[in-house]
Amino acid sequence: MSTLSTVPNLPPVPDGNSPTYLLYIPFAISLLVTASWPYFLSRYPCFTTSELTVKEKKAIEVYKKARANVSLVRFHDELEDKEHRLSDLKRKVSQIHLKELDLDRKSRSLWMIYLGFYPSLISEIIACYIKVDDLERDIQALVESDIQYRFRPEAVNSIENRHPGHSSPIRTDPARSK
Repeated sequence: MSTLSTVPNLPPVPDGNSPTYLLYIPFAISLLVTASWPYFLSRYPCFTTSELTVKEKKAIEVYKKARANVSLVRFHDELEDKEHRLSDLKRKVSQIHLKELDLDRKSRSLWMIYLGFYPSLISEIIACYIKVDDLERDIQALVESDIQYRFRPEAVNSIENRHPGHSSPIRTDPARSK
């Protein structure tokens, strides 16, 4: 009697000559990085105090332009609020710079040497960056509100001057439409 052993059905073993499946790994990794990059940037808009300083300077410039152009009669209180928020944020940015200088004085970590930032400051930098960005948007919204406020009465007055008795600049005279 001969004993026959049954071999279970196993998947075929890939031969060493066709490593095409190895090409899928870098493709999958690059796809994952590409797809997650916008989310990563939204969560971590900046890592360094120099990027935070650039954002702060931009917000200061936007505020100066708003201060020069926005109607102080109508938007004085809002501009005062923005000025207080801006000075608070300047103080916070200065505190972060001071912490970074203190860390530089004590010891330079490998993170700072090779990547240019301190991991212990990232959460503060990001929180401050987001606040500065929000303030900049609020100031820009205030400027746009002022522009709309200024042009609204002028537009109504110019329409009334061109077409007395009409509230619309659209001509309704049938002789002119032909």
